Amino acid sequence: MREEVIPLYAQAVISLNFDGEIKEVLIFDYLDPELYYFNLKRDKTKFEKEKMSLWKRMQGFIDKETAFLNGEEVFSVIEQVEIGFRGRKETPFILFLISTLAPLKEGENIYEVFYENETLDYDVFSIWFFPLRTEITEVISNLKHFTEKNFLIFHGRKGTELEGYEKICFNIKKEGFC
Repeated sequence: MREEVIPLYAQAVISLNFDGEIKEVLIFDYLDPELYYFNLKRDKTKFEKEKMSLWKRMQGFIDKETAFLNGEEVFSVIEQVEIGFRGRKETPFILFLISTLAPLKEGENIYEVFYENETLDYDVFSIWFFPLRTEITEVISNLKHFTEKNFLIFHGRKGTELEGYEKICFNIKKEGFC
C-alpha cells in the first residue's frame, strides 16, 4: 500500500456459532486521491500480488495478538482478501474474511485478547453477533461499547488510545434452542 492512500475507517462484523467458529468480516475504507488501487486493478498480476501482500501483512498483525477463549489459545486465519470501491475510484476498501476455531461451551465463556498498545489512526466500529440466548456479562475495552440482546457493539474515534487488552464474558444458554 502506498503512503498517499489514506485510511479513513475500519469496521468489523464478528459472528460466533455453537459449532465453535468465529467468523469476521473486516473492512478498511481509504481515500486514494492518486488512484493507486484503481490503476493497479488494470494489471491482474500486480493486483493479485498486492492482495497477497495485504494478506501476509494482515496475517502478521493478527499473529502478533494472543487470544484465549476459556483459557485455551485460539488462532485466527485470513481466508480471503478483496479490494473494491465505494462508488468512486478514489474510495477503495480492503476486505478480509477471517476465521477462528473457538472452544465455545454452554454456560460462561471468557474471550481475552492481548495486543500491542496503539493509537487509532481512524474511526472504528464493530459488532459481535453471539448465539441466541446469550447474555453478555462483562466487557473490558478502551473502546466505547454497549450491548443489546445478543449483540455487542464497539465504537472508537481516531486518536483513542488502546491499552493492549480486551475481555468479553458471555453466558450461552442452549436450552430451548433448535
